[in-house]
Amino acid sequence: MAVSFFVNRLYVLTTDGKVAYDEPFHHGVNIIRGANSSGKSTITHLLFYGLGGEYTQFVTQARHCSRVMVEVSLDDAVLTLSRPIEMDTDGRVLTQRGMTIYWGTLDEALQGNCESGTFGFKISAKTKSYSNVLFEVMGMP
Repeated sequence: MAVSFFVNRLYVLTTDGKVAYDEPFHHGVNIIRGANSSGKSTITHLLFYGLGGEYTQFVTQARHCSRVMVEVSLDDAVLTLSRPIEMDTDGRVLTQRGMTIYWGTLDEALQGNCESGTFGFKISAKTKSYSNVLFEVMGMP
């Protein structure tokens, strides 16, 4: 069974809690445009990371961000995916960070008005990984 998967919104917070980026997306093709070196690739890297990808080669500006949140629609369900951007003492982005999944919109997640669970990057004997949970929501084995 095919599942529709849409990104509704990308929201990025800085290390001092300010909003670095907040953009709704629409169904269909979304075009990110701007001058050279204006951050287009950085936005796609942050989106990839927020959706669960392993990406650590962030530019300096993105290294001043602390969290990526992505609101997605999976058929009729709306979820918000939230991943921290954390660095080691040498300033390298740590790989394989976990994800908090909120069962609700991004606004509901920010207000704490929905259920949530935090899942690791990898499955363990006691817990599911975030990819396990997302695959279950999409009805995939």
